[in-house]
Amino acid sequence: MISRLAILNYHAIQSVGDEYAVSLSAFEAQLEEIMAQGFSLLTLNELKEWRRGDQRKKPLLLTFDDGLQSHYDYAAPRLKKMDLAGIFFIPTDLVGTKGHMGWDEIRKLREQGFEIGSHGKRHIPLTDLSEEELREELSESKKVLEKKWRGPIRSFSVPRGFYQPRISRLAEEAGYEFVFTSQFDLNEREGNPLCLKRLAVRKNLSSGEFSQMIQGRLGAKRHWEALKSGARGLFTPSLYDALASVKRKVMNR
Repeated sequence: MISRLAILNYHAIQSVGDEYAVSLSAFEAQLEEIMAQGFSLLTLNELKEWRRGDQRKKPLLLTFDDGLQSHYDYAAPRLKKMDLAGIFFIPTDLVGTKGHMGWDEIRKLREQGFEIGSHGKRHIPLTDLSEEELREELSESKKVLEKKWRGPIRSFSVPRGFYQPRISRLAEEAGYEFVFTSQFDLNEREGNPLCLKRLAVRKNLSSGEFSQMIQGRLGAKRHWEALKSGARGLFTPSLYDALASVKRKVMNR
C-alpha cells in the first residue's frame, strides 16, 4: 500500500529545445509504464478521498502546465484512448496565443472529462508581486475560467516554480481547494492541499528513472531539487533565471 502520493508535472509534449519538453514517444512509453505498474490516476475528487483515507493501492496524479497546444494535440488523445485522468492548468491571458490552446480546444478538453485549473493570468513569477497584484492573478484567472465553464475552478498551479506561503493563503481566500507547486517531493495524506508537491518530468529522464520516480524512489534527486527550491526562495526570479542560464551554457560547452 502506497501511503504517499506522487503528482507528475508535464509541460510541452513533442517539442524541441526545452529541458521540460517530453517527446511523444517518451510520453507514450511513460503512460504504458504507469498502466503496467497498476497505478490509478486520480481526479480532484479522488485526490480529496485519498487524503481522507481512501485505500486504493497505487494512486498517482498527472498535471499539465501552461495550456499548450501540444496538450490538446498529443497528450489528451493518448490519455483519452487509455481512459486516464489529467488536470490541465491554463494561464488565461495566453489562451489563443502562439503555441497555446484556444478556448475551443480547452472547451473540448472539458467535454472529454478532463479537469481544468488556473495557472494565473500572465504566467509570471508571483513572488515579486504585491498582495494586490497577486490577488488579481489568482482571482481574475479563476473568474475568467469559471465564466467560460459556468462551474467552479478548484485548483491553481504556481507558475514557474516560484512559491511563497502567502500564495497558498491568498489562493484559499480566492476559493481554491488545491494549490500545486513545483517543490519536488511526494505528498503525505495529511499534508497541506494548498501546497501540493510535484515531480517534474523532463526530456532527459530515462525510462528506468521514470519507473523509479513514480514508485516514489527519488534518491539524491530529492536533495538536489530541494536546493533548487531553496535558491528560488533566496533569489529574485530574474537573478535565478540568469544564474540558471549561465549554468546551462557551462554544462553545454
